[in-house]
Amino acid sequence: MMAMMAMTATRLTTMTRKKRKTVRLLLDADPIVYACGFASQHHWYVAVATDDTRSHDAGTKLAGPTEGLRALQDEMAEAWPAVESWTAYEHIDVEPVAYALNSVKKQIMRIHETVEAWAKRPAIPELYLTGAGNFREQIATIRPYKGNRKPWHKPRLEREIKTYMIDRWDATVCHGQEADDMVSIRQISCAREGAPSVIVSIDKDLLMVPGWHYNPNKDEFHKTKPKEGMCRFYRQVIAGDSVDNIGGAYKLGAKAAEKLITPKMTQRKMWETVLDAYAASAKKWGTEWCNDLQPHQAALECARLIWMRRKPGEIWESPQ
Repeated sequence: MMAMMAMTATRLTTMTRKKRKTVRLLLDADPIVYACGFASQHHWYVAVATDDTRSHDAGTKLAGPTEGLRALQDEMAEAWPAVESWTAYEHIDVEPVAYALNSVKKQIMRIHETVEAWAKRPAIPELYLTGAGNFREQIATIRPYKGNRKPWHKPRLEREIKTYMIDRWDATVCHGQEADDMVSIRQISCAREGAPSVIVSIDKDLLMVPGWHYNPNKDEFHKTKPKEGMCRFYRQVIAGDSVDNIGGAYKLGAKAAEKLITPKMTQRKMWETVLDAYAASAKKWGTEWCNDLQPHQAALECARLIWMRRKPGEIWESPQ
């Protein structure tokens, strides 16, 4: 009887320990840098006449990085019809650093508390930031990787925010790859070790990685199964990614990709379908859209750009 009680106690203790096992909160911290950084600065546009029809110091101020400039152009056409030429100057007011850092702290703490409440266990945050260099820049030949982004379009307090994350939250800076790759690698590593983990990011690309995900902007948790992750990956190879300047198969978008790649397919069949899609685009539209590469070469390049690494230094290879 005593032996049975001891076994029961041991079993309950083991179960309790499993329930209390911490969850790794794998945070792609780049979006927080940009969100809090841009929220702490305010844009103004000042219109100044550059001809003799108006005094040089006359100007109009309107707020807003995009809408403000467009509205300013419309207002200039009405208010200064005689002005033949004028220039819009951008001015940025930046709030005190402490305000931005406080916003960063609140966002991280809110995410931490949300994940702990959802997991019903303690969460250990791991923050990852993108550093210098990116292996994708060497792979991309059809279009410059992220070449559609303005290099100067960064928050003025980017350095201060990143330094705070490193000093206060022990953030890891990922050189040679993106923070996305590192949280993907960590998710797979945690799964192999039997350690609970959840990727925290607003980037839909990471949904190809199996396991739990949390989108703080939508306040949604989602579990990606391996088959679903593969479907997402191969569909995106066909559709491309306009955000990162990855073209995909010409004239084939997300809707077409969803019809072509189905969960019933094997991974090999998915890849064959991708190759067929690229070949069909090349036959119909020529190969100028893929820098005159062979369709299979263009498909492979696109796949390697889109793939989220599962282990350090990985370059994606086709299932063939």
